[in-house]
Amino acid sequence: MKDQSKELPGRRDVVLATLGVALATGLATGLVHGTALFVSHRVFGGITFQSRDFTWMAPLSYAALFLGIGIVFAVVALIRPRLVPTWAVAGFFVFFGVFGLMLPIDQVSKYASCILALGVAVQAARVMRPSSGRLGGHAWRGVALLATVVVAIWAAGDWRTRTARDRALATLPESEDGSPNVLLLILDTVRASSLSLYGSQLATTPLLDGWAAQGATFNWAMSTGPWTLPSHATMFTGQYPAETDASWTRPLPDSLPVLAEIFRDRGYLTVGVVANQDYAAWDSGLARGFYQFDDFVRGAGELRLSNAWMQTEFMGRLWGARRPVQLWNAFREFDLDLEVTRQNRPRRADMVVDGFLEAQAAHPDRPFFAFLNFFDAHAPYYSPAEFKTIDAGDDLRSEYHNAIRWIDFSVDRLFNELNSRGVLDNTIVIITSDHGEMINERNFTGHAYYLYQHLLHVPLIIRFPRAVPAATRIDRAVSLRDLPATVLDLAAISDSRIPGSSLVPVWRDSTVQLSPVFAEVARVPNIAPRFPTSRGALDAIFDEELHLIRGPGDSVEVYRYRTDSLELAPIPASDTVAAPGISSLKRLVESIRKVPGAGAK
Repeated sequence: MKDQSKELPGRRDVVLATLGVALATGLATGLVHGTALFVSHRVFGGITFQSRDFTWMAPLSYAALFLGIGIVFAVVALIRPRLVPTWAVAGFFVFFGVFGLMLPIDQVSKYASCILALGVAVQAARVMRPSSGRLGGHAWRGVALLATVVVAIWAAGDWRTRTARDRALATLPESEDGSPNVLLLILDTVRASSLSLYGSQLATTPLLDGWAAQGATFNWAMSTGPWTLPSHATMFTGQYPAETDASWTRPLPDSLPVLAEIFRDRGYLTVGVVANQDYAAWDSGLARGFYQFDDFVRGAGELRLSNAWMQTEFMGRLWGARRPVQLWNAFREFDLDLEVTRQNRPRRADMVVDGFLEAQAAHPDRPFFAFLNFFDAHAPYYSPAEFKTIDAGDDLRSEYHNAIRWIDFSVDRLFNELNSRGVLDNTIVIITSDHGEMINERNFTGHAYYLYQHLLHVPLIIRFPRAVPAATRIDRAVSLRDLPATVLDLAAISDSRIPGSSLVPVWRDSTVQLSPVFAEVARVPNIAPRFPTSRGALDAIFDEELHLIRGPGDSVEVYRYRTDSLELAPIPASDTVAAPGISSLKRLVESIRKVPGAGAK
C-alpha cells in the first residue's frame, strides 16, 4: 500500500510549480508586449490602439489568462502529477506566449508564427528540464520580481500623469478678460443626409434643429476625407489630409501646430473627451495641447483586451458564448485574426457629456477649449432601448438613425446644462462630423474606401450669438479645412501657422474666397481588391454643381451631387454642358497638387 503522506506533498509541489510557471510566463509575456508597444509608439511613432495603461495592464492581462490555463493543468496535476511535468508546462506557456506576441504582426503568417514559437518553446523546455525540481521555486521568485516591476510601472505612470497635469495648470498663463469659450463637437460618422436638419424624413435631430436655428447652418459642408484621423487632423490644423501625414499607422506629427496648443498658450483650459478609441485617442496625435484628454475607460474590459489572445476573433466568440451552440461555433469558426475594432468599455454619449461637464465645473474661472467626440453612430451603432423608436426597423439603417437621435438628446442635455451655468452664450459652438457613412448604398456599408457624397457631406452648425446671425442657412459648398481658421477668427485670435480661410465673412458675402472643397484618401493596406483604395489613392473636389472623383490610373467620375444625392448617374464624357466645369475642376486638383506639400502623397 502506498504512503499517501509522501504522495500528497509531491502533488502540492507540482500544483504550486504549475501555477508559478503560469503566472511568471504570463507576466513576462505581458511585459514584453507592453515594452514592444511602448517602443513602437515612442521610438517609431506608431499607433498602439491601446490605452496609456497598456504597459502595466498587458502583464496583468496575460497573467490572468495564463493563470486560467494553469489552473486546468493544476487540476490534472492533482490527479496525475506525472502527466504534467513542470518543464513541459513551462515549454507550453513559452509557446503560448511567443505565439501570442506574434499575433498582431500581420506580415507573418500564423503558420510561420507557430513554427517559430514551437522552436523557442522546445529550446526553453530543453534548458529547463534538468532543473525541473527547482523550477517551481524559481518561478515564484520570478513572479515576485515581475509583479514588483509591474507595480512600479503603474505607480510611475500615475505619478507622471498627475504631475504633468498639475504642472500644466500651474504654468497656464492668464487669459484675456471676456475670452469666449470654444466647444467643438464631432459627431463621429454622422452624415448630413440622415439628419432631420438636412431634410431627413425621420425626426433624428429635433432638439439639434432648435439649437441650429440660433446660429448658422451650412447646407453643403464637406469633410476632407472619409475616415477619422486625417479628417480630425484637418480640423485641428487647417491642413489637407496628406499634408498632415496622419495615416492608418502614423499619428498626427508634433511638427504641425494644433488649435488646442494655440488656445492653451492663451490661458484656456483645454479638455478633450473622446469616444473613438481607435483613431482619436491619446496616441493619434490629437491629444497634443490638451490639459485633460479622456479616451479609454479603466475597467475589467480594458484589462481583458490588453493581451493579443483576447483580441482575436476566436477568443471574442469564446468569451461571449452563453449557450453550448455558441461555444461550438467558436471552435467551428476558429479564427486567430485580431478584431478590427478593439473597443473595451465604450464611452457612450452620456459619458462624453458628463466627462466634459465635470472638467468644466472643476475650473469655472477659466475659458475652455473643448473637443468632444461622440462615437455612438459609428458601427456597431448604439442607442438605449428608449431611443429605438425613431426608426422602428431592425436593420443597420434603423440602428444608425436611432443612434443619431440618442446623440441629439445627449447634446441637448449638454447645452441646457451649460446654459444653466451661464456660459453657453459666451461659447463658440461648432457641431460637425469627421465623415459620413454608407449604409447599403452601392452595396457598401461603412466608410474609408470611397469619396462619394454620403461619406463627405457632413453637418456644420456654428452658434455664437454675438457674432453669428441666427436662422442663417449657407447654401455654398464649404470645406472643413476652413474650420480652424473660422474658430480663430471668432475668438479674435491671429495665428499665421493655421492655414485656410475663415467662414465668418460668408454670411455677409457669399462670393468671398474660400479654400477649395477638396478631399482625398490614401491607399488602404490589406483590403479586398473590390475597393478602389486597394489599388491607389483617390482625390475628390466639389464646385457649386459638380463633384469630381479621380481614382487610380486617373479614372474620373463626375456627378451633379445636389440633384443626384446617391450619385448613381455619372455625367458622360460626351456631356458638352458639363465639360467646362469638369475641365476647371481637373485644373484645380492639379493646382492643389502643385502647391509644395499640399496633398502630396
